[in-house]
Amino acid sequence: MLQRYRCSTLVDITPTGVYRGKVSSERFQQSNYETLIQTISILTQPTLSDISIETISADEVGNRFGLFYANSEQKVWSFNFTTDHSDVFLKDDNPVCRLEEIFDKVPFISGLTETALFIYPVFFTEGELTNIVFDRIE
Repeated sequence: MLQRYRCSTLVDITPTGVYRGKVSSERFQQSNYETLIQTISILTQPTLSDISIETISADEVGNRFGLFYANSEQKVWSFNFTTDHSDVFLKDDNPVCRLEEIFDKVPFISGLTETALFIYPVFFTEGELTNIVFDRIE
């Protein structure tokens, strides 16, 4: 049975299609995107939809991400994905627990087109520094 999920992050994960060549911001954006896909793929093979970018209000940031980022509007990269297996990320009655566990403290490249400033260039899935969130879509 197909299961749908949504990933939202303050990290620039724009898929640029730049896979090699000289060091550039487009290569770094692609690298962050690849990190995201490869990390999800540790648990299952995802089928992704297009990534959207939106700017959300400080209040909405505080409701969705860590309080560290809630002082101003932030750019958010989001996409939906599906899996072929039901509840592949389920643990302790949390439908995305295993995703949160494998993403916590995975490094990324910062300083691209993000509006958020990161103390550490790693994904945080809980606490005041939360910069990536997952939801199961019913």
